[in-house]
Amino acid sequence: ASSAAAAAASSSSHHHHAVSSAPSPSGAPRLQGLVGGRPHRMTVYVVEDSALIRKTIIAKLKLVAEQVNNITTADAAASSSSSSSERHDGLWSSSSALHHPWALTFHEHPTVESVLPVLDTFARDPNVLLTVDQNLDSQGGSLRGSDLIRALRRARFAGVIVSASGDQQVADEHLKLGADLALGKPLPTTDVVAELLVDAVAAKQRQHQAAAPRPPAGGGAPTADDVGAPLGAGHDGAVDDV
Repeated sequence: ASSAAAAAASSSSHHHHAVSSAPSPSGAPRLQGLVGGRPHRMTVYVVEDSALIRKTIIAKLKLVAEQVNNITTADAAASSSSSSSERHDGLWSSSSALHHPWALTFHEHPTVESVLPVLDTFARDPNVLLTVDQNLDSQGGSLRGSDLIRALRRARFAGVIVSASGDQQVADEHLKLGADLALGKPLPTTDVVAELLVDAVAAKQRQHQAAAPRPPAGGGAPTADDVGAPLGAGHDGAVDDV
């Protein structure tokens, strides 16, 4: 984070703050008639030492959710006349990530050290999105974004990791370590971010569904042979159950 932006965060707490962007009652009429009706709830962890940049990322993701919800509404209105898979404004209308409006809850963390104690509470949840910068020392942290990505992979993190660094070399490093995508700074347009995130979320949903236990063909409770490999299988280390 830049020194100017870091200065804006000098008074921020080292504890995380949660902010919800779930659709408000006033927006309910716009969301009526959606496929399934219930929102697709996701939790977003923004790990960034600058309070100003954290707010910028949150504002961008709220715009993304609004765009997804608008497209979902359009798809629901068209579903009665067509079942074909089409792309609207660069987004997958056929993706399960777009079958419901997005309802995002945000948690802000100024350091890697502040998010590590709660990592086990969300590591295995595929409906989690985490954005991380690289240099996170202005608020007293000593660990870097790359350290957090390593910790996430060791914990078999099931959600989406987004690198949010302005340094291309850092972004490349994050991707090699296991980040799902890199947005860079300044953040791309809302259309670009929406397309990248929808694709990433949809890919995680498919991965999670492929790893879920499958019911036996003859019905009844699944047996050990019916259970697919755990998410993240094939990596070193034991699976952490949360």
